[in-house]
Amino acid sequence: MSLQLPALNVSKNQRFTDKIDIRVYEGSLYICKVEDDGSILYGAELVLDSLPVNAVYGSNGSVEALVLSSEVNLNIDYDSLTPAEKADLESKFAAAITANLTIPDAIVTITNIVAGY
Repeated sequence: MSLQLPALNVSKNQRFTDKIDIRVYEGSLYICKVEDDGSILYGAELVLDSLPVNAVYGSNGSVEALVLSSEVNLNIDYDSLTPAEKADLESKFAAAITANLTIPDAIVTITNIVAGY
């Protein structure tokens, strides 16, 4: 069964057709059948589970299906850094990027650093 819903903000109830009503009761969301006389006699709690990965990330069903790539220029002399400083810079940069993403469980990988500015 497929049900296409418009943007929805249910504060008490929302009627979609003359046969379907969605309502909030005691903190739970219910989908109800509207009878011919407009009364509601039957309904069931609507439980929203997490979406499967492929519903979020596309047909590949993988976080790798959504890859972002960018280039950043920093005003530092990268060649003058020690290997430990370079590793520290990479980890801090990746942490800063991850902290500002709204994608849960995002994976940030620094693939290439080129000296020069």
